[in-house]
Order: sequence, then structure tokens, then C-alpha cells
Amino acid sequence: MDIVQTLENQEAIDIVEITPLSYPKYFFNSLKGTIYTTRQIEDKIICVVEPFMGSSFRIAICDHKTRKVRLTKTSYKNIPRVENAFANLNEINLF
Repeated sequence: MDIVQTLENQEAIDIVEITPLSYPKYFFNSLKGTIYTTRQIEDKIICVVEPFMGSSFRIAICDHKTRKVRLTKTSYKNIPRVENAFANLNEINLF
């Protein structure tokens, strides 16, 4: 509140809350669907994504340097399987 009161033009301010789940969508416009979990490995953000309601889950790799999003070829029918793949993902799988 103190910060807002010190600004000259208070009405021209947009406050955006960026959470770990909204971060990828905010910076990677091509990422579509519902994001369930995220993690960062080096300069990449890794996400579990459901591209559209009812579809299989995918793992998305968002590259900070190129601003590109790549979905892995494998799709997962349920949460336990995609969580296992997500937890065991490492730098070797990213390239």
C-alpha cells in the first residue's frame, strides 16, 4: 500500500499477480491449455499441461532463451503417470 501511495499517477497502474502456474502462460503465449505443475531446470520451464479439456496430459518444455514451447511426443492418460514422468525428467530429456 505504501508503494502505491508514492506513485504520481495511481490510476495508470495494472497489478498482475504471477504465480508459478501462471508464469509460463504469461511469458509463453503459444502455450495453451491448463497447467497443473511447473518446475525450472536451468533456462527452461517444464510444465504438465492438459492442452484442452478431456485430452491426455503432455509435458511442455518452455525455453527462456528462444521463447519457444515444445510439447513432448508422449501423452499421458492420467495424473499418476504424468507426475512420474515429470518427477523423473532431467536435463538429458530436455534436448
